[in-house]
Formats: sequence, C-alpha cells, structure tokens
Amino acid sequence: MKIESRKVCILTLALTFCFCRASAHEKAVHQEIAQHAVDAALSQNQGYSEFLNVVSLEIGSTESGNNIRDGAFHEDDMWEDNGGFRSFNHFYDPISGQGLSNIPIDDKIKPPMCPRVGTNSFSWAAFRNCPGVNFLGIPSLGLGVNVNTYNEYSWQNVRDKEWLGLTALKREDRKDALAKMFLGLGHVLHLLEDDSQPQHVRNEQHLLPFWRSYLETYGGNNRANLIYGSGVLDWRAAGFSKLEDFWNRHHYNGNGSALSDGSTLGLAEFANGNFIGKSHSFPEYSSPGSVAYYPFPSRDHSTTYNQVKSNPQVGVKPLKIGDHLGQGVYLSKNSDGVNIEHLCRVNYLGAKIPGLSGAVYCTIYDDNVLKDYHDIIIPKAVEYSAGLLDYFFRGQLQISVTWDSANYNYNLQVINTSSQALCSGGTIYVYQDDTKFNRTLVTGQLLTSDLRPGDSVTIQIAGPVADTTKCIVFYRGTIGKSGDLASDPVDAGIAIAVKGFTLVPETDPNFPCPDCGGQPCNGCPTMINPNSNSIGIARVESTSRPKNRKDL
Repeated sequence: MKIESRKVCILTLALTFCFCRASAHEKAVHQEIAQHAVDAALSQNQGYSEFLNVVSLEIGSTESGNNIRDGAFHEDDMWEDNGGFRSFNHFYDPISGQGLSNIPIDDKIKPPMCPRVGTNSFSWAAFRNCPGVNFLGIPSLGLGVNVNTYNEYSWQNVRDKEWLGLTALKREDRKDALAKMFLGLGHVLHLLEDDSQPQHVRNEQHLLPFWRSYLETYGGNNRANLIYGSGVLDWRAAGFSKLEDFWNRHHYNGNGSALSDGSTLGLAEFANGNFIGKSHSFPEYSSPGSVAYYPFPSRDHSTTYNQVKSNPQVGVKPLKIGDHLGQGVYLSKNSDGVNIEHLCRVNYLGAKIPGLSGAVYCTIYDDNVLKDYHDIIIPKAVEYSAGLLDYFFRGQLQISVTWDSANYNYNLQVINTSSQALCSGGTIYVYQDDTKFNRTLVTGQLLTSDLRPGDSVTIQIAGPVADTTKCIVFYRGTIGKSGDLASDPVDAGIAIAVKGFTLVPETDPNFPCPDCGGQPCNGCPTMINPNSNSIGIARVESTSRPKNRKDL
C-alpha cells in the first residue's frame, strides 16, 4: 500500500507539473517589485548611476530597467530556456538550507522517500550555470519531468555579461552583453523576491489547482493597490557582507529571540519565522521532523490564541466577504518578531469548538489576513531587492589626472570611494574607444595590496591624444572586507567598480609643452581639463615640428 500510494503521489505530481507552476508572486507583481527596486536603488546608489553613465552609448537607463523587469517576469517561465520548469528552484528553507521537496497530497512524504524536486533558490540564483535537480516521475515508465536543466541567469553569469559589456571590442557585442546582464539581474531579483512569500520558505508545495496559493491569487488580483514602498535595505548597517546574507544570515534557526531584530535577518529567515502558510502553519499542529513543522510563529507563544480561546470576543474584528459585512474571530501576532493584526482567521468550527487544531481551526484565506501579509512582505521584497542592486553596484571609483611632461604620459590616480576594500589580486583596467566605438585595452595593473576606502593607486597611460577619446577605468576582483579575499565566495574575483572619463583635446597656451622643455608654447599644446571626468591634451601643428610623428 505504501509503495502504491507513493507511485500515485508521484504520478499525479508529474502530470500536473506540465501545466501548473509554483510562483511566489504573480508575474506582474514581480515586475512591479523589480521596478520599484530599480527606482529606489538608482536614487540612492552612486555606483549604479555611474555604471549607467559609462554604458549609456550601449544601453540607456530606461532600456536597462525594462530588461530587469523582463527578467523578473520570465524567471517563472516553463521550458522557454535551459532552466526547464524554473519555478521548481524557487524555494528556500533557511533552517534546512534545502529547496523544494514537499508533495502536497501527503505532507508525511519527505526525503529520502520523496526526492528533492528543485535546487534551493539561493544556489540557483548565485552560481554559474547552476544545475537543477533531475526530477523523474516514474523511472519504470520513462517519465521524465525536469531533466538536464541549468540556470544561465545566475549572479555569476550576470557578472560574466557585465565583463563582456565593458570589454568587448565591438559596440554591438557590448550592447548585447549588457542587455543580457540586466535581464539576468531581473532573474536574480525574482528569486530573492520569492523569499518574501511564506510558502516558498516553508517548503510548502502549491502546484496543484486545489492546492493553489491564496497569497499569490490575492497579490495578482490587487497588484495595483499593493503598497510597494521605496526603501533600500541598508545592508552595510545590518552587517551583510555577502550575497547569501540577503537570503539567510544563519541568525534564525528556530530560535525566537533572533526574530526580534528583523533588520539583521535574511529575507527567507524573516518570512519563515513571522508568517504561516496554508498548510504548513503552527508548530502545535505538526511534530518535529515533519515536513510541515516550523518552530515559529508559535500559536501558543507568538499570538493571542490563549486569550481568544478563553474569550473569543477578544479576537472579533470586522469582516467583509464580497459585498457583505460581518465579523470574524482572528488571531493576532503580538510577539516573536513583527506584529500582525490579522495573522489568521479562526474557522467556524474552531470558534465553536476551541479544542480543534490544524487547518480545521484557522485559515489564511481571508482578505484581512492576506492584506496584512502583503502590506509587510511586498515592501520588504522591494527593500531587499533594492539592497541587492545596491550590493551589485557597491564598487565606486573616482579619478584624478595629471600630466607627466618628463615621461610624456598621464598619471591616472584611481581612488577607491567604495565602502569596502578593493582586494589584492584584483586588476585595474583602462580601456579606450576609437571613433568607430571599437574598444581596446590601454593598460592593466594588478593590485598587490588591498585598496581600502579612500586609498588610491596611480596608473600611467601614454599620451597625448589628438582626438576626443572616451575611456573607462574599472576594477575587477574581490570587493569586501580588507584582507578577506573570501568575504563573498559567490562574488570573489568578479566584482566590478567602474568610472568613465574622456580625453578631450583643448587648446591652452599656458600648458607646459612636452616638446618645449615643459615651458608654455603659444598655440602649440593644450590643457588637462579640470573636470575629472574629462581630461586630455591636443596638438596644434606648427612648421617647427614634423608632421609625421607617431604620437600626434
């Protein structure tokens, strides 16, 4: 009987996978969250703005924002790319660190009896070409559901596209790479946003039509009225130092005390410990070891359950069903993390027979409950997504240029204006564009020691230029704590900080001419533009100098 039950369970799941998905929010809601995150990050992140300034000839701010929105939308695609059923990889349990394994027909079935269905969303979001789980429905029938899939839109893949978008020779190749870079960022944002949906961090499958998500349906139906907010997570103040922190700080492991300061938690920790799902709800309704068991929120210790049980009138609040007004009995969450006025509504039988438990006792299928959830989780999703963009573009540079007449070159002083060190082992590159927008490497310099915030390094580049020349300088390596090369294993060696500048020919009779022993020469040389973003030297031909010099 157990074997047959398992086969029926897996077969049913396999067949329904073909036309159901497990999104944490409706696609349109993901787009809105992503757009608000972009707007918030752009208004507060100098590195993000400077990056867009540098790549403005290849991709504009509006187009890049649209690509992020598109990526957030398409992360829920099914068999549209190498990701297969991408939604299988949208779950992350911060306590176990695992992805989806729950079969909703029977919550007692769990690994190893039921195999994992998907990779956890952090790994799927983080690692280059991260493979999905090969989920086989019934091997004896040759029924394969989700096989040989991988994610080409991970964080590390996005960094690869960023590198190409800055260094490719042809402008059209850079444009294509940057478009894919921003698209990939949208995919990564989607995966973080999923952590705000309680079912996705409590291993609660909701693929089947009769197991649909009330949370997602409510969000989709009310997306125009959701409160999105415009905050940016201050990940520095919260102590975040790596990509994983946005998912999981490993501060909350079922300990209620960690929930008291939600600002220091990863988004999955926050949602897991503060909200309940449809079937994976209070720990009082499950046993430790059950797939549905999570220590918090606790019915007895985190809510008003005991007061309502002894006097149901304590929980009575207005209730609207369609056009009808009435009253309902609710449990409020008043400790162990955030306060929620309507955490769940007590069912009719639960109110009549207080000793009942489980889904018979309470439900989240209630507009008051779903509104309270969304009023908290949607702004939180925006805040963390904006913080993630801020983290991606955390590297910042400033430059200062002086002319070395003795050695006939520019001294380019590169200053680290980031809040973190540019670590040794990384390289500072200088590239320039010609008049046809072909980009070539001018020079590169390996850092042999950490470039801490405020520190600078000087790079020499040959001059002068005869034509206006667009240049970029950027660091590629590890951006993190000084001396800690592995502060973020996902981003180590591939993080980027960039600054653009232009070499502009301008005549200045007072400029010390390198051809005249460093003395001014009327009409002959030019100046270095005082604007740190625009530097250069130009030459005016005279009969006293040869016209075939290679440096003209």
